[in-house]
Amino acid sequence: MIVLLVVYTIQTTMITSSSANNEFINLIKIGDNKMTTLDEKMNGEKLLADAKKAFRAEIEQGINFSREDYSLKVENSSTEMVDYDQFIKNVAQACYDNDGTVEDAIFIANDAYSNL
Repeated sequence: MIVLLVVYTIQTTMITSSSANNEFINLIKIGDNKMTTLDEKMNGEKLLADAKKAFRAEIEQGINFSREDYSLKVENSSTEMVDYDQFIKNVAQACYDNDGTVEDAIFIANDAYSNL
């Protein structure tokens, strides 16, 4: 009976060790996936930031007014207005969020500027 108990204990320990080892391996695999996902996310965020920057640059090239023109309107305005960079970012973000094109953003920026 004692021999049987020892064998049972050894087998149970081996099963537990094996299960723990498999769980550890699974955690490593999950960790690798999380790292890959994190790397992909960081790359995706950089690509998105670059795309938004390029989108804003295209808007700035296409609008009918300059940074200086906008700054003069801000200085002469009696209402509080955002600076030029924030104005362009706001227009770009609104179009980007609503699947608008660069042409849409340019139209909106020009229209908003003329109504200041």
